[in-house]
Amino acid sequence: MDNWADRYASVLEGLNASNLQSLDAVLDLNVDFRDPFNHTTSRDLFKRLLEDMYAKLDHVEFKVKQVLSDKEQGMILWTFSAESRLTGQVNFDGMSHLLANEQGMVIAHHDYWDGSALMANLPVAGCVVRFLRKKLRYKD
Repeated sequence: MDNWADRYASVLEGLNASNLQSLDAVLDLNVDFRDPFNHTTSRDLFKRLLEDMYAKLDHVEFKVKQVLSDKEQGMILWTFSAESRLTGQVNFDGMSHLLANEQGMVIAHHDYWDGSALMANLPVAGCVVRFLRKKLRYKD
């Protein structure tokens, strides 16, 4: 496993609240992270975002399903699961588009996943999201 994207995927899959420093070995100081709710532009801010996630959610798990990459870009397909008193159990699939520098450090990590999958589990917003999904669904 000497590929930069495989190393990064391995770190993500093994990540927990007590080992966020393991990201230092695979992330550039100025990594650009984006997901449907967040945007950070440094390794320290990304780690703080993850600290917040681990504080709010229990039983957080990233399960990597596939890694594809070349010398400077890659893609990780994954499943995220967690739970909290607010959301209950959540599970959804997503994809991360990655860019790496010449040293194999990740300089961009952009997540793509359905934000409504999380919002559907919230008490008030969930009613609206489920209603909209039902109304917008194709019916043959």
